[in-house]
Amino acid sequence: MELARQITLCENTLFCAVDPFEPMYPVETDVPDSFCPQYIRKMTKMSTQLTSWISQCILRETNLKQRTLVLRFFILFAEASYKLQNFNLLMEILGALGSSNLHRLKKTWKGLPPRKIAKFEFLSQLMDPARNFNAYRTCLQNAQGPTVPFLGLILTDITFAKEGNPVQRVFPGFDFPLVNLARFYQLKQILRGFQKFQKPYSISPVPEIQTFIRGIYDDGRHRTPSEYFAENEQFYYRSLELEPRMAAPMNVPASPRSPGPRMFARTLTALRNSSETLSLSVNNRSDSRSR
Repeated sequence: MELARQITLCENTLFCAVDPFEPMYPVETDVPDSFCPQYIRKMTKMSTQLTSWISQCILRETNLKQRTLVLRFFILFAEASYKLQNFNLLMEILGALGSSNLHRLKKTWKGLPPRKIAKFEFLSQLMDPARNFNAYRTCLQNAQGPTVPFLGLILTDITFAKEGNPVQRVFPGFDFPLVNLARFYQLKQILRGFQKFQKPYSISPVPEIQTFIRGIYDDGRHRTPSEYFAENEQFYYRSLELEPRMAAPMNVPASPRSPGPRMFARTLTALRNSSETLSLSVNNRSDSRSR
């Protein structure tokens, strides 16, 4: 699917441009440019906007048959992302399809062929957060060739490495704290894994599709998190209009297999915690300069 290839080209270009130490800092706007992780900010903005676009495409279809066809298209889209080893794009698609706004559309899901439902469940199991994303981490470890890893998990790993390991700690036999080398070793391993996948794809840009992709992302360039939150509520009401609540459940993929809502909650937590860390480091540097 050429659309998946072209979006992969966009995300891979940004991912390869990320400085090795940029993931250490948060997606923060009110800091000097030297601290600002601009490429990670762009990638997270792209992810949010693409997830919103997928929901819009499905929920704007009033005809049930047409809505099922659009849903089928995005499952094929997810499958193409998996084959391209773009796990970041795969997670964006699964995050949208696994949201409560779309997953509750039982009639829409029921119209899918069993093979497509099985494919969706397979991809959801691959990106399942269970056991610290064990299935995904194993797949990523065995990946060969150009790959775009899931950025949200990298940021989460960095946050846990920072918060779970103090900069200094008291060791047995010492009355004063020493530098905690374990903290820096963990961060080094995460960043080394990050750099491992900074390899370009051999994909030629298609101008027409690139223009279409820029149009999707430009629509959300200046949108705030509160606006996305309000839009998500509108999506839910739209979902209720299309398919009101029913007493009898139908055969759709089991929601516990969908990693979408849980995954993006963890990603937002990682970004928020990283923001607090960067704000502290900026303030400390400002204080030292004033002295």
